[in-house]
Amino acid sequence: MVEEQTVSKITAAELPDAMGRATANLTFRQKQLCRFLMEGISIAKAGEKMGIPRTTLNEEVKRIREVFRKEGLEEYLR
Repeated sequence: MVEEQTVSKITAAELPDAMGRATANLTFRQKQLCRFLMEGISIAKAGEKMGIPRTTLNEEVKRIREVFRKEGLEEYLR
């Protein structure tokens, strides 16, 4: 049986520290992808710019979501 980690929601005061911890746990490529997505660039276009297949970047997005979830930031991923 797999135990699921319970993550509590963070407060606005805790947000900067949680974001810092989350982004510190991302790889260079994941940080680069986050920057592109924040700029409104699609995953397909980001893949072209990074020279990485879109399917690979979709997997990276899953990993990024998991890092953010562990920090209680899942509500900021929408």
